[in-house]
Amino acid sequence: MLPGPVLEPDEKIHEIILRLVCTAPLGPIPVLKRPPGVLDPFFIGGGNEDLLCGNCDLLIALHVEREQLPRIVFQCPQCGYLNDTE
Repeated sequence: MLPGPVLEPDEKIHEIILRLVCTAPLGPIPVLKRPPGVLDPFFIGGGNEDLLCGNCDLLIALHVEREQLPRIVFQCPQCGYLNDTE
């Protein structure tokens, strides 16, 4: 992840619920997975958005700027659903 702006003390965190997809998209779009039982966020940044699983609301990425992320599909380690950042 590219360095982003530092979160100001009075800046609000926005929770973004990711879009679920049935299958991984074709092409060079990475699918990130965690080992079973590892529920930590995939990314931790300095932005003002938290990305949540579209099925179970697990925290997928903490304090990021979504526009700085490339298109990524995350497989939620809690429920197994695929979440697209696009």
